[in-house]
Amino acid sequence: MLTLLDTVSHILGYFNINNKPLNMAWTIAAFLGDGYLAYITFLAFRNGLYARGAIYLALVLVFLYFIYLNFMYYFTKKTAKFDISPKIAKLLPSEEQTAERRHNTAVLGNGLFDPNETLPAHISATPDEQAFFQQLMTTLGQDNVLPQLPINAAGHRSLPYFTLSYTPTGELQVIAGTNQLTAQPIGKIDRVGFGNVNDLADQYDFALAELAIPEAKKDHPDQVDLPELIVSVAYQPKPKTMSREKRKH
Repeated sequence: MLTLLDTVSHILGYFNINNKPLNMAWTIAAFLGDGYLAYITFLAFRNGLYARGAIYLALVLVFLYFIYLNFMYYFTKKTAKFDISPKIAKLLPSEEQTAERRHNTAVLGNGLFDPNETLPAHISATPDEQAFFQQLMTTLGQDNVLPQLPINAAGHRSLPYFTLSYTPTGELQVIAGTNQLTAQPIGKIDRVGFGNVNDLADQYDFALAELAIPEAKKDHPDQVDLPELIVSVAYQPKPKTMSREKRKH
């Protein structure tokens, strides 16, 4: 489903299409993707994977609801029943707030990444890495440091410095600190999206796109536990020649 939507996005990106036709095309693509997910749900139930099938079914219904809203809005002149979008709009920041946030956004040194090519990730840590992380977050919570923390494009307080490196055994190690000189490992990425990183490492190159403090504790970094960090990883397929060479070895 993600591959289908990504392909459609790249195809439509070559054309100068007005918003309505573009959104109509997206609605059709989403419907096809939801149909494929429904098929996967059917296979899960048929193979006795009831828990997984139930999760997939819930996703199918949620996606179908929003596809229905888009269909009513872009393809008909009727008003959709049970439309919760006005309530959601009230919870979202206004255009003025968004513009102000962008104005105050600091440019981070780790680069700019396409949000469509990033996935959430999970970090596991040793006791020593965990201890350094807690020490780092205590430092970031100090009154003279907290106001200096950069705000990234998503509106989250970002850690001042972070990067991703490979260990000698090929593991993805997260390094963070107040700056490059004081940075130390805080853990290793063991999961990207729903996939085990070991299963994906031969197919994709990774970069750490975001390492930020959760919104609920943005003013209290010292209370943040490692699993609560907002971790986002950018990815791109490795060149085929590199993948083939690794398989030969």
